[in-house]
Amino acid sequence: MKTYSFDVTLPPECGSVEFADWLYASGGDDCTLSVHAGVPTASVHREARSLEEAIRSFAETLGRCGPHAKILSVSVDGDDLASILTAG
Repeated sequence: MKTYSFDVTLPPECGSVEFADWLYASGGDDCTLSVHAGVPTASVHREARSLEEAIRSFAETLGRCGPHAKILSVSVDGDDLASILTAG
């Protein structure tokens, strides 16, 4: 498997230290959370067979952190991606 790196924008509710601890405990130990101008982002480095699988897997990890935890946008190397995730 390959390690894919991407950044995700998260809802404002995901910008706390408590959320970071919860995400880490839920399997998000492959990302770094930060907040810039009130907008939480996660820099993710996840092993998977494809970029889409890595993003889906991270979305599942977020889902274990509560209904407010979801991906708002994804970027790879600074380029925003069109949505490749379907509402599930």
